[in-house]
Amino acid sequence: MPAIRLPSLLAAAIPTKLTASIDVNTGILTGSGTALDFSEFTPTNSRAGTISVLLIPNIEKAVGRFLLPTSRSTTAPILSGKLVGEEVAHFN
Repeated sequence: MPAIRLPSLLAAAIPTKLTASIDVNTGILTGSGTALDFSEFTPTNSRAGTISVLLIPNIEKAVGRFLLPTSRSTTAPILSGKLVGEEVAHFN
């Protein structure tokens, strides 16, 4: 079983249309979705973005990046950023 796909939950009700796929052999998670800009609670601009993350189970960490254009224009600059996920210590 090389990949697990996570479809959008309640896709019709959630405008961000988030999807993800995990390759269990490599530990790579890839995904896409839509970022929305708002003006007075009304969406004004939507932009499709992607993520790519490496899951590192032995140290319980995930490291990756996202790509997101600044607008819907085909010539718009593309923002890139780092994604880091770590387990948070639980205190009882």
